[in-house]
Amino acid sequence: ATLWEEKRAYRVAVTGKDAHLKKKAQIKLFEGFDVAVGGDLNKRRSALLVVKQLRPWMDSLADMALAHLVSLENSES
Repeated sequence: ATLWEEKRAYRVAVTGKDAHLKKKAQIKLFEGFDVAVGGDLNKRRSALLVVKQLRPWMDSLADMALAHLVSLENSES
């Protein structure tokens, strides 16, 4: 079921490679987004995150999140 009749706001975020840091590569990466989600720029945004070693970075982020959850659990005891 549709909760609203008109399009709301959309945000697309992707990870990329060093090659995507060039403006032409970013334009190609997000090609068609403005057609799929038309309207004012405030209603559609895109972001690019380039991390050279993505897997280790994500592992570190996951470890920090787990440590925080454990600390929350321990503080409730």
